[in-house]
Amino acid sequence: MRRIVLPIAVSCSILLCHLARSEPGTTNISKAAMNLPPELASLAREGKNEFDKGNYREAEKIYESVLEKAPNNLYTLSNLGVVYFRAQKLPRAEAMLKKAIAIAPEDGFSHCTLGIVYYSQMRYDEAVNELTKALAINPKNAFAHQYLGIVASQKGWTEVAQKELEMATRLDPSFKAESAPTPGTGDFLTPLETQRLQVPLERK
Repeated sequence: MRRIVLPIAVSCSILLCHLARSEPGTTNISKAAMNLPPELASLAREGKNEFDKGNYREAEKIYESVLEKAPNNLYTLSNLGVVYFRAQKLPRAEAMLKKAIAIAPEDGFSHCTLGIVYYSQMRYDEAVNELTKALAINPKNAFAHQYLGIVASQKGWTEVAQKELEMATRLDPSFKAESAPTPGTGDFLTPLETQRLQVPLERK
């Protein structure tokens, strides 16, 4: 079976611009769920800076410190979930993102990222469920379309996979591969290769 690898790796700095808190479909989230006191906001920015440098362990410690003082803060929960994902601590990432969703069920960012976490564990049905929810919240979420296409290919849904990957490309041309992949012809990527994929990394 032929392996198809999508050449879609993008730097962390570019990805941070792709998914900010101002993304469509999340404007109805309570400001109280996002806001942090000034001293904690400053600390959270330090965590973001460490993340940008690839210092995931330092970012993890900082966000955990913020979370101790603001345990229901959506910003911190979802970003810590992403930090855990990048550190390959998938069960912890799942737990953080589920808590974020419990606090803000309409948060497309957390649904999309949780779907990617599920995909990384080959839990394809759960991935489809979360990515579909993310797209119901924000139909223009290119990341969710991209991963839904990849998961659909894994499940043998060729037409769905092609449609979702094409939609991701239309929404964000940077997703376009040099030669378009043919869904359904092989396993796109294994979980060990997820670092090469575009991932919604952090909220700004």
